[in-house]
Amino acid sequence: MRKDVFPLLQPSLSSIHPFQIKKTYLYFFPRKLWCRITFFHTHLFLHKNTTRATHTPTPTLIRILFFFLFQQSPTVSPNKIIIIVMNRVASHAGSWYTDSNARLNAELDKYLDKVPPLTEQGESYPIEGARAIIAPHAGYSYSGPTAAYAYKCINASEVERVFILGPSHHVYLDGCALSRCDTYETPLGNLTLDKATIQELYNTRKFQWMSKDVDEEEHSIEMHLPYTAKIFSGKLDQIKVVPIMVGAIDERKEKIFGELLSPYLSDPKTLFIISSDFCHWGIRFSYTYYQPNDHEGLVRLGSNDVVDNPPIHESISNLDHEGMRLIESLDHASFSNYLRTTKNTICGRHPIGVLLCALETLHQQNPSQQQRIQFTKYAQSNPCQKVRDSSVSYASAYVYLG
Repeated sequence: MRKDVFPLLQPSLSSIHPFQIKKTYLYFFPRKLWCRITFFHTHLFLHKNTTRATHTPTPTLIRILFFFLFQQSPTVSPNKIIIIVMNRVASHAGSWYTDSNARLNAELDKYLDKVPPLTEQGESYPIEGARAIIAPHAGYSYSGPTAAYAYKCINASEVERVFILGPSHHVYLDGCALSRCDTYETPLGNLTLDKATIQELYNTRKFQWMSKDVDEEEHSIEMHLPYTAKIFSGKLDQIKVVPIMVGAIDERKEKIFGELLSPYLSDPKTLFIISSDFCHWGIRFSYTYYQPNDHEGLVRLGSNDVVDNPPIHESISNLDHEGMRLIESLDHASFSNYLRTTKNTICGRHPIGVLLCALETLHQQNPSQQQRIQFTKYAQSNPCQKVRDSSVSYASAYVYLG
């Protein structure tokens, strides 16, 4: 029996033949607790559910919820199972993006429709052979138009599983963490997690679990969920997602996780979404490095410094594009050295590092395989002119495997 299943009675599931199990679903919404009850024609069990409440549901709570639903106390018979399925709420809906289904659909349609029919390299969308994308994760009013250039690359008809790798912004994590949730909520429909693949990854003993609170607090993965639901709207019930929070890992661990994930990247029915913004520039980000035209190397600007050769926003762009060229070169070591040298505040640098290591592993296994990373869009939230200005950069790319 799984460790996260608690018996309300004392029976065992070991004697149940899988084809004898039948189930029905019942949903209810007491306050912020979203539950799904599953009835199996065997004994009564409770699936561990970490919610916004401060405790795990107990048999007593189940009886209270039954009374709430049916106005009578439940009779727990030996031929029932109850499982509560954990759902991650869309915690940033209504702030970072609209929580209205209609408005969100219209907004994403607008962003996707504004993407030109051809890339700057003359390729038409979607990109055949695109197996991964790099896309930003800021509020949609800032990064949504840029992210559309990445999502436009996806051929949704071929995908059945989606990995989403996002950095951790709020908790220190020296590794990678998996979600215990069963579903991820979006205003455009819920996404089902690939529990089998997640357990397979956890069984490697390289991953850890993240709590539901940590899961819901982090935005780097969530900001890709509505876009994912949008792109796969015609087959939402046919895809499963594998969210992975990537911590502040070093190059050695990026290689370890890249090797572990490379078999999944090689699967043509799997898409990888790499969540990353680029340079976070300004005093509020503690990053004011600047590249003068008449000086080799970066200098750190003080709050009273005045520069215009080049303008600050142009220096930021030059810095970001240097990193983007190294990512396109598929050279993990050079990209890591660039980060050490420039200290560029690319928040998804570790998910990108894991991607590059996965590609290196695939290349070592099959040197004849064609690989390509191509950036398709770059933007900044604000064109900085003064040191007291601030901005965040956004970039979108696709990864081709042939």
